[in-house]
Amino acid sequence: MKSFLKIFLIICGIGFAIFVGVILMIAAAFGSFDNDYSVTELKENFEEKRTEIYEVKDYVNKIIPPNKCRS
Repeated sequence: MKSFLKIFLIICGIGFAIFVGVILMIAAAFGSFDNDYSVTELKENFEEKRTEIYEVKDYVNKIIPPNKCRS
């Protein structure tokens, strides 16, 4: 009986750990831990990195084949 209780408690502990892990993965997948940025913060970041953004955009447009859609 004592060994059965130990095995049962170990299985319950592992099951609980897996359950918590799955809940945390689902929460992370749906953005529970993501930062929220204001519009002004996004605009400031864009202004700081304007040249880099346009350089990447130009590079991507250069390497896309001509028969593919460009955005």
